[in-house]
Amino acid sequence: ATAGDKPTAAPLRRRPRLTVQFLGAKVSYTFNIMKYEEWLHRGSPHVLELVLEFLCPLLEDDVGGEDTFDLSGLLCETCRGRGRRMRISMRCCEMPQWITASERDPEKAP
Repeated sequence: ATAGDKPTAAPLRRRPRLTVQFLGAKVSYTFNIMKYEEWLHRGSPHVLELVLEFLCPLLEDDVGGEDTFDLSGLLCETCRGRGRRMRISMRCCEMPQWITASERDPEKAP
């Protein structure tokens, strides 16, 4: 292997969805949320969907839960023309709770 090889990147190249999880996310991570669209521009041409999951610690008054927003209509004309989508998910729970749930069933993590 050479210094330029990226063995872990090869299996990801043809995946249609890129999911990025922000653990311990702060509100500032969502400022100018469309900046993350750059990953669609610079990533694999096979990626059609970008999913951003923000895991936010519980605040005193939070009861937990999840909010999901589809931002596909805000993507640039080129991304929309290629059928790309972008969603964000805000999950309010403590990290140990999320990790435990993710190990059981990643699709149903809080």
